[in-house]
Order: sequence, then structure tokens, then C-alpha cells
Amino acid sequence: MASDDGSSHIATFSGTYKNSQSTPQTARQSDQDVEKYWRSTVTQQPIPDDLKSLVREDLKEAWHFNRINHVHHVLARPEWGGTDSDRLVLGDAAAGFTQQDLTRCCNKPTAFYWLQSAQDPDNRGERVFLRGVIYATIFQEWLRCHHSRPDVNSQHFFANPIRITAAGPSTVRGIIDAHRSLCVQVSNVIRQAGGRADSFVQQLPSGLSRHYSLFALYRALVTIIDHTWYEQEPDGMVSLGRVAQNQTVLIARTGTETDLSAPISFDSIRAQSFPIQVCDAIGPENDVIRVSLATAVRFIVDLETREKLAKLHTTITSHHDFCLDPPAPEGYEGNLQVCSSPDAWADASIVSADEHGYDNNIDTWYSVRRVQARLVGEDFCKLEHLPLCPKWRY
Repeated sequence: MASDDGSSHIATFSGTYKNSQSTPQTARQSDQDVEKYWRSTVTQQPIPDDLKSLVREDLKEAWHFNRINHVHHVLARPEWGGTDSDRLVLGDAAAGFTQQDLTRCCNKPTAFYWLQSAQDPDNRGERVFLRGVIYATIFQEWLRCHHSRPDVNSQHFFANPIRITAAGPSTVRGIIDAHRSLCVQVSNVIRQAGGRADSFVQQLPSGLSRHYSLFALYRALVTIIDHTWYEQEPDGMVSLGRVAQNQTVLIARTGTETDLSAPISFDSIRAQSFPIQVCDAIGPENDVIRVSLATAVRFIVDLETREKLAKLHTTITSHHDFCLDPPAPEGYEGNLQVCSSPDAWADASIVSADEHGYDNNIDTWYSVRRVQARLVGEDFCKLEHLPLCPKWRY
């Protein structure tokens, strides 16, 4: 006899609940009706154990979602779409970088260099703006590659943007040389700090340090954007999926691969490549290829996974970034450990809601309604990362 893990009870409960709600009085014909209805409901307690189990699973999903959403909107977005004060700027080689600049290179598998030709002009005609649609597309593809569960600790992301000024390099060869110099600067600062960048990264209020390191893959690979593709649909919207397939970028090997588990090869993506348009002559050790943005993200994520499994660079998964965690529920204030895992936070939220009310905590308020709506085939406050612009869609 097959063991009962509780799923059959939940399935039976789901069917019973849906039947009980499928009445003409509760039929909602539009998204506005659904929104209005579920916001007007009051949670009756105690809630059934089967519903509580579903809420617990939803809260675990919400824990992951909230951490990623914080990175998306608060940490990564300003660097990609803000001003030069929020990102690295590569101009005159003699200008150098600050220590804060150098930390932006840590915990990334590649750097994303913006040539002048890919930047939009300001009102003076100077090319200084980076199109946010590129970041939004990269973020969505990065999520997809990680099955919506990327490691977001310590500002880990696909890449950090580096805007090249009119005084900066304009060729792949020049960018590679500048990147090598940048990596030397980062490595020197980390070496002086005792092998990690933690000591020159601002500490968390709790005193718990973040963990930063320069990945070997970051030294070995650069990504370069030399133009932007942007096309509206007939309805005026922009599909980020189409941007991912039609926007192309260059991926170039720097020739610094001694610390990798194996040499980098573009053979697996050559069939998906496009002709090189902007490139000076570089040697075979600095191989370069043009591919779609979607292909580039997948290729680099796969390389990072390979290196992580080989354990040849310091992984960051064991160092939890508490600043990304959702707030502790009532009764658990100040308990960082409760917030540091989806299971612990969901359990604590349920215990707190049972005592203080599901409608008295914003997380359980949304969760219990989201679950109940889902049980009757409706969507209320879905856990989905929305595009940063109302005219973009995934």
C-alpha cells in the first residue's frame, strides 16, 4: 500500500472547497471583481488544517519571492538603470576605481560592458543612458535558468554593468585589457584585506558580515553590448521574450583561465551564433562570439554551475544574507534565525497567525487569500516578478 503523505487529503479538501465556493453569488467575471472580492473577505478562525497546510506552502514560496524581489528592485535595479554613481564607469584608464566600485565585481560570473554605441544620449547628445529593458530581460532569463530559485546572497547576480565613456575603449581588445586591469585591482584590494572583500564592504547593522569574492569565471569572461534591439508589438507593448531572442551581445574570453576547472569553449553555442560586426583582431586565446542575450545568459549560468560544482572558487551559498529576509512575525521580533529559512519563517508565521489572527499580519493576510482564490481557479496577488515598466511584458 502506498504511503499517505497528506497530499490526498489536500486534494480532497481542494475539490470540496472549490465546490463550496462555486455558486452564482461568488462568481467573479473580471480581474477587478476578483480583486475586490478577496480584499473584502474576512478570515474565519480557526482555519481548517488542510487549508493551513496550503498556506504554509504558499508562505515558503513567498519567502523566496520576497528575497529575490528585494534584489530585483532595491539592489540590482539602481545599478543597471540609475546614475553613474550606482555603477562602474570605464573611461580614462588613469582614473581608477574606488573600493566601493570594486565590490560590485564580486560574486558575479561576468561583467557586462556597455559600448558607447549601445547607450542612449542625454539632452546634450552625450551617450550616458543604459536601457532598462536590457536589465529586465537579463533578470527574467537569469530567473528562468535558475528555475526561479537563484542564489541572491551577497549581491550575487548574472553580471555587473560597466558603462564605457567616450574616453574609454571601443574595441574588444581594449575592453579585455581594461578588464584584466580591473581584476588586478580587485584582487589586490582583496589580498590586502586578508583574502576576502568583507573587510571593506559595509557591514550589516546586525554585525553579520557579507561574503564577497572575485570569481575565477569573472576574470575569464566578459560580455559586451554594442547595440540595442527594441521593437513594439502592435498593441504598443514590448515583449521581453522577443528582446531576449533578438538582442545580441558579444562574449569574449580574456585568456585568464588558469583557475577554472576546464577551459572555456564556445563550441556548444556556435550553431546559435551571429556574424561578428564590431571586433578587432584578437588571438585564439581571446575567442569571441556573438549570440542572443538569452543564449548568453544560459551559457554563462551553465559555466558558473560547472565551476561551482567543481568547487574551484569560493561559493557563497553557505553565507546567508539576513538583510534580504522578510520581517519576523509577531512574537518572533529580533529572531534572525526564524527568518533565515523558508520552513522556519512559514512555521513561525502560522504559529503567530493562529495566536494573533491571519488578518493581522500582512504576509498571512495575502497568503490565505491567495490560496483560497487559487482553490476556486482565481488569481489574487500572484507571486510573480512584474516588469519594471508597464509597457513591457514577459
